Amino acid sequence: MDSARERASGERRADSNAGHGGNLKPTPPRVVSLLPSMTDIVHCIGASSALVGRSHECDAEGVEAVAVCTEAKYGLSEGLSRSEVHDVASSSAAGLWEASFGLTWQPRVVVEWALCPFRVDPLRLQALQPDVVLTEVQTVGGALTVDDVERCLAEWMGRHVRIIHAEPQTLEEVWQAVGSVADAIGFTEEGKTVLARLRNRIMTVQTAMMGRRKKRALCLQWMDPLFAAGAWTPELIALAGGVDVACKAGGKAQQLSPQQLAKVETDVILVAICGLNIQQAERELQAAEAFENGVLASLQKGKEKVVAVVDAVKLFSRAGPSLVESLEVLAEIFHPESQPFGHEGRLWQGWGVAAES
Repeated sequence: MDSARERASGERRADSNAGHGGNLKPTPPRVVSLLPSMTDIVHCIGASSALVGRSHECDAEGVEAVAVCTEAKYGLSEGLSRSEVHDVASSSAAGLWEASFGLTWQPRVVVEWALCPFRVDPLRLQALQPDVVLTEVQTVGGALTVDDVERCLAEWMGRHVRIIHAEPQTLEEVWQAVGSVADAIGFTEEGKTVLARLRNRIMTVQTAMMGRRKKRALCLQWMDPLFAAGAWTPELIALAGGVDVACKAGGKAQQLSPQQLAKVETDVILVAICGLNIQQAERELQAAEAFENGVLASLQKGKEKVVAVVDAVKLFSRAGPSLVESLEVLAEIFHPESQPFGHEGRLWQGWGVAAES
């Protein structure tokens, strides 16, 4: 048990440190990362020194001093319920785009509103003079293309700036994004090394799960309204020896009514609320709307059912290296006797269990 934990821990350290040291490399391009997952990739391949700008949500180790050039697109959400946050993000989008763009695509406006999921400070970006921008371009329902945004960015910056756009929905697309980021920064070999180690960790989990009973699992990513996680989450559940009872691999998140949730036949319910740590997620579960819509009653139904609360600040929600940690967490939850990775109490815990400080 201890040796398995030490081996997994050593591989995680190797993933984080890959690319540091070695032969001298050409000066990397100036990079602005506007997605936390992209910044995680940059850190993982050892290219953090290339970063000159980041989003306000990027929190990879060592990026604290890197210039921030974004803010939340819809303002601060502190004090809002999950339902109110969902309504603001959903209902405000159309009016926001219409008011911002009108009938013309002005370069500054496109850079500010369409370059990434957040609101970009165009003047700060201009001052940073990046060569490469890592992002997920917002296409405004198909009204824009990545090429359109890249042209507007070039016009605003006064020169061509390469956009690396990633919008993965499957694990293979996530690994492709790792390779694309590594290639763009000139860290191709480091990217290949990191990917090989990530795949080895996946194989370790699969080997540990062989011959064990498949667990029926449901992963909740939002509480009001209720949404089950799609995209790569069903793949992770399958790799950990489970079956997703709500969503398909690469598919969209599925909204569930409390009545549908109550009818779901599942062995494990994962509470992985986007952007919330364990303590915040537990408070969310205890909130008034959770009692009113019957979520707690559904979660607590059945003595044999496992309910686990996950730190979803990074896990499950970010399309990057942390998805492998998400897989290891699933393995611990599904079959805790099989392969301890050292995540329990730190990245997940059973419902109602006090977390480690």
